[in-house]
Amino acid sequence: MRVLAIETSCDETAIAVVEAVGDAQSAEFHIRGNALLSQIEIHKPYGGVFPALAKREHAKNLVPLLGTALAEAGLESSSPASTELSDEVHMLLEREEGLADALLAYVSTHTLPSFDAIAVTAGPGLEPALWVGVNFAKALSLLTGTPIVSVNHMEGHILSALAKEQDAKTLRIEGVTLPVLALLISGGHTELVLMREWLSYERIGATRDDAVGEAFDKVARILGLPYPGGPEVSALAERLRVSGTSHTISLPRPMID
Repeated sequence: MRVLAIETSCDETAIAVVEAVGDAQSAEFHIRGNALLSQIEIHKPYGGVFPALAKREHAKNLVPLLGTALAEAGLESSSPASTELSDEVHMLLEREEGLADALLAYVSTHTLPSFDAIAVTAGPGLEPALWVGVNFAKALSLLTGTPIVSVNHMEGHILSALAKEQDAKTLRIEGVTLPVLALLISGGHTELVLMREWLSYERIGATRDDAVGEAFDKVARILGLPYPGGPEVSALAERLRVSGTSHTISLPRPMID
């Protein structure tokens, strides 16, 4: 299968072209094109991701990233495509400022290649940001007749952790013995997920109050450290370890027994 993948769950806009072969016993993924833009510098003044800004940046970045990913994959065509569905595209993207015009301008000079599926992150994540990617996927599906696969990005974390790099552009999943217990620490999520069979999941534990990633950001904000907080707190802790400086702070260790 050849898949166009779209990610806008938080503060990164990403589009990839992936070719997949094999089955659950031995699957191989070839990354033909990969384009990504981070918004960290934009959100730094707020000490965290500002959803309205993230949404605006996704709408601005998606079409240029689409062109970059297709060009890298050798799939960019300079022949114009039909824009007879322009009204429908504008209707789909009416809440995403400037995105419909940018997409229609692109397809007026480029023919979109054929894909077996368009995969798009449908959650979890920031709702305003997610909708930009979902609606963009719907618009591309309308223009190309390609089916959409909605992706849970926590599932993506689990499966990508099982993949081994063959080289910079090739990933392989093989020889995995089930069941698998996954520890997910991603942004607003800290949880344990059990996979007894492929693509079947049972959440067996999660934080009851806040996720590790968000706790780091909040602590960093209180301490006046830059965003994102995790790397800053980690760097200071490592500096303390290396220097051997003694300290008297003793933090509680819950549930050690």
